[in-house]
Amino acid sequence: MTGRLNTWIAAAGMALLAAAAWAQDAGQDDAADRPQDPAAILTVTGHGTTTAVPDMATVALGVVAEAPGPGDAVAAMTGAMAAVLDALRAAGIAPADLQTGQLMLHPVYTDRIGDDGTPPRIDRYRAETTVSARVRDLEALGSILDAAVAQGANRLDSVTFGLADPQPAQDAALTAAVGDARRKARLMAEAASLSLGPVQRLEEMADGPPRPLMMREAAAMSMDAAIAGGEVDVRATVTLDVALVAP
Repeated sequence: MTGRLNTWIAAAGMALLAAAAWAQDAGQDDAADRPQDPAAILTVTGHGTTTAVPDMATVALGVVAEAPGPGDAVAAMTGAMAAVLDALRAAGIAPADLQTGQLMLHPVYTDRIGDDGTPPRIDRYRAETTVSARVRDLEALGSILDAAVAQGANRLDSVTFGLADPQPAQDAALTAAVGDARRKARLMAEAASLSLGPVQRLEEMADGPPRPLMMREAAAMSMDAAIAGGEVDVRATVTLDVALVAP
């Protein structure tokens, strides 16, 4: 009986030793397969810019009319804007590329208080309206503006140059931004005697539309010699989070 008990105890002990050895080997294998724990998370911002030649322009112009009565002011403004729209359509601007803005009507007061202390009085009324036009033929831009001015447009807010299809330029700028972020991360890791680990986060930040050239010119001058398309800068910004590991 005692011999059998000793045999059973010895067998159990050997099984326990084998299980412990297997667990230790498995733990070593898992540790070898696991990546090193990151020493820190590095966050960098990357910027990318690409330049393109604009192939379209957006023109913001309008009509301002004044008259002693509000109805007369609105009528004068409406008539002039109708003529401006006809001129734009005749110049080849598609209906889908024309958008009228809000109508504004407000009184214009005299500048001075009366001798008897009375407040400034209404002197006349001013009516205003605007139209936005996309011009896809930049060579005709100057003559189109001249035609609009000749038909009554007396307010030119801006001429904004842009891209009809900005996607290729946006993609190039985004690619450059990611490359800039990776370059910064490598530089900072090397300076800290660390290595780059897995990317934890890569996010595009809002950077707005293409940054066009803005122009403001007096409405009375000829536009053919006053306008130059220049170039358009398309920019992108990304944020990169990457793990830092000890070499």
